[in-house]
Amino acid sequence: MTADGRLAEAGGAAIGVTGLAVMGRNLARNLARHGYPVAVHNRSPERTRALIDEHGTEGTFVASESMEDFVGSLSRPRAIIVMVKAGEPTDAVIGPIFESIAARVDGTPCCVHIGPDGAGHFVKMVHNGIEYADMQLIAEAYDLLRAGLEAPPAEIAKIFRAWNDGDLESFLIEITADVLSHIDDTTGRPFVDIVLDEAEQKGTGRWTVQSALDLGIPITGIAEATFARSLSGHADQRQPARAAFGSDVSSLGVDDDDAFVEDVRRALYASKVVAYGQGFDQIVAGSNEYGWDIDPGALATIWRGGCIIRARFLNRIREAYDDGSRPSLLMAPPIAGRPPPGPARQLRRPHLQARRSRWLLPRRVGR
Repeated sequence: MTADGRLAEAGGAAIGVTGLAVMGRNLARNLARHGYPVAVHNRSPERTRALIDEHGTEGTFVASESMEDFVGSLSRPRAIIVMVKAGEPTDAVIGPIFESIAARVDGTPCCVHIGPDGAGHFVKMVHNGIEYADMQLIAEAYDLLRAGLEAPPAEIAKIFRAWNDGDLESFLIEITADVLSHIDDTTGRPFVDIVLDEAEQKGTGRWTVQSALDLGIPITGIAEATFARSLSGHADQRQPARAAFGSDVSSLGVDDDDAFVEDVRRALYASKVVAYGQGFDQIVAGSNEYGWDIDPGALATIWRGGCIIRARFLNRIREAYDDGSRPSLLMAPPIAGRPPPGPARQLRRPHLQARRSRWLLPRRVGR
């Protein structure tokens, strides 16, 4: 229900959220859906009214248009989520509430205090950079499978769904299978064949690459994925080039479909681990540079659920940091000691087949 006067007068809201942009709005809704009466406030009251009008049935909201009413609607001790540096007393009240609404994996809440100052924003930035690389790798794996097997998207969806039952289990692999299975209602064609081939970006990938250059950390996978996304946005350049030079490629010459699928799977797994490893190396470097004392093992723990790049192999990354050291992740025993099975040449085969057919793989799966 929405707020009523009696609840506001009694000061009955358990927690308040002031600032109802996308993240604040969604956080308030999440709290309300989990049974917490939430006081909500925004500098411009239109956002507050819009939240109540559109989502007021999701739980108990106490809407206020003045700061005085907002504070008065909260039970004591008052817990308010605002865009300022949090202190220990506020953390002590808010922390348990955050943990209670967070995603959980193996009973562990995916919630932790990242560090002081801009530590949390920095980690979120690199998280998004890793996401860029992960999506680029999946796109290249799909492209290889589509050309190598000459199969429709629905058949390739089955491959991704099978992969999601193994080491590649992750949110992005899961939704890739769902997207490839989707048929456009209007045209009756696979959705992936008609969606516009232009990707926008909010800037976090670009900032990640800029930061890595400043820190002297090579994040080649994230950088190539960011450039590929930028290239996709230049349709005005790509279309004349396609008209002038064509876009046809020769056959990949796949003789054994099952072996090819397995090669692509292994190459994708190895490339994803590299992308995550480079991202974690950047986070450790940033933590050292700015004195944030970020625990990368804790990040691997909370990223296992409730975020876009959640993946099964984050357990191995967490294990790599369990002893409290800060190794280069790719050289840590849980990673370097357990590479994908099979000789290295199997990881390179998809890339070599693509090169022979004059394909461009910006992130270079299996390199």
